[in-house]
This record gives sequence, structure tokens and C-alpha cells, in this order.
Amino acid sequence: MRYDALVIGAGPAGSVAARLLAQAGWFVALAEKAEFPRRKVCGEFISAATLPILEACGVADAFSASAGPPVQRVGVYAGDVTLAAPEERLWGRALGREHLDMLLRDAAVAAGARLFQPVEMTSLRRKRSGGFACILGGKEIVARTVIAACGSWNAKGMFAQASESAPS
Repeated sequence: MRYDALVIGAGPAGSVAARLLAQAGWFVALAEKAEFPRRKVCGEFISAATLPILEACGVADAFSASAGPPVQRVGVYAGDVTLAAPEERLWGRALGREHLDMLLRDAAVAAGARLFQPVEMTSLRRKRSGGFACILGGKEIVARTVIAACGSWNAKGMFAQASESAPS
């Protein structure tokens, strides 16, 4: 099957990209190696500046219904020193990644993206005729564009970026 775009990774970046492309009329495949819900300890806090993005993705109401109470005070504690923001305001809300990922993934599917999950990508190659051929779970998927949204922790194999070690 031929797609306009293949998005590898159904986390927040991949799901939002898939949703936007599908909403724009692209034929989109969204591939994720893990079964959802998946427990992840990162990204529990969603800043107030991000809330309009959730609105644009069509998940703001579901987010608000599932998220924790509004965070109205923030501070940094280091030993005996406390640094606190001078005012109370809406700084954001918390929602576990397993819930956020599913909200965004489901919004991409509702917009028309075709979901492949769980599926392992075993190869990716450029086609002479244009686009890319990808093997997902033993099936070939052909796409004009491939977006690697597999996250910095998963950048292995064909998406690995060589980097030199540097002192911190």
C-alpha cells in the first residue's frame, strides 16, 4: 500500500504530525513499536503554553477531564534555598504519558491516519522511483515521506545519530 507519509513513533510528536497531515488530506500511516498504554515517567507536566496545541489537536476537553488539578504555584528547592514564582497563575497541568499518548494517537486515527501497532520496523530504503519502502511487521509500506518521530531514547539502528562523547 502506498502512503503520502509514514510516521515512525506514535508518541506526542509522531501522533500530532500524523494528525495534522491526515487533517490536511494526506494518506498517513502511523507506526508504533510498543503496545499502548505504555507507562512512561517523563513528560507528566504540560505547561500552560502547550494547552493551545492540545486544543488544535482536538484533545483539550479530554485532557482537561483526565488531567490533575491546575498547577498554580511553582518553585525550586535546593538545600535550604527556595526560589518561588512571585505570583499564582495557571502554569500547567499534569497527565501521565500513558494517557496523553493515547489521546493524541486516537486523535490521529480519528483524523484518518492508519495505525500499525505494535509493529517493528525492520528496514527502510529509498526507492529509485521515489519515496521509501519500509518493512513493518513483515509487510512492505511505501511512502513518499518518512518522519522519524521515534524519540531521542529510541534513536537506534537506521535512525542513530553518531555523536562524540563530551564532558558534562
